[in-house]
Amino acid sequence: SWIVRNWFEADDVAILDIHVIRAGVLAGFFEPEYSLPRDYRKMEQNYLSFAETIGVRPSLLDAVIWDQMRRAGGLAIRLFQSHL
Repeated sequence: SWIVRNWFEADDVAILDIHVIRAGVLAGFFEPEYSLPRDYRKMEQNYLSFAETIGVRPSLLDAVIWDQMRRAGGLAIRLFQSHL
């Protein structure tokens, strides 16, 4: 997914790093019990559907999530852990 999105500028794939996973659980578009790699396709589809629903390119949403989760730091981790 990383190669397809970043080299070919594709928005039909998702890069599910820890920031996106934590944000997805907090926002409710990922279930806390999802796990990688078993649920990758389901999680990718949920992420892409969420991006489409709010009218944002998945690649832009990824960048915003990464930045906001980085800024939130320990708070984001504590909130995520309380959802598990």
